[in-house]
Amino acid sequence: MDVAGRFHPLGRNRGYYALVDFTKVKLSTDEGNEIGKWRHINEIPELHQDHNLIIQKAIATLRAWLGSEPVGYKLLPEKYLMSDLRILYETILGYPMDRRNFQRKALASGLIKLLNENYTDVAFKSAH
Repeated sequence: MDVAGRFHPLGRNRGYYALVDFTKVKLSTDEGNEIGKWRHINEIPELHQDHNLIIQKAIATLRAWLGSEPVGYKLLPEKYLMSDLRILYETILGYPMDRRNFQRKALASGLIKLLNENYTDVAFKSAH
């Protein structure tokens, strides 16, 4: 679709998206195709037809879900630092977040549980 919502004259394009741990997924591309590689969300090149629009819509939908759905928790280990969750959200949203406000809101959501544990590799950090 173009910006006005009309279908592209060359056909209908449909996009599917998922959050995955890119270190555990092997990309399969046509031989010699350099486009098929992982890219940062802010470094997506100009693509054919309406593909950039499809990606923008997927990103906007994902960002909208952050406030009401447990987006991205499967990308974290069972126990993780609050900073790990904050960095995940910052990556999806595209901007830094205040550490204290993020922790307060995340704990108030009821989706995570504060553990009375300390990571041995990191001083003074509680696991969640």
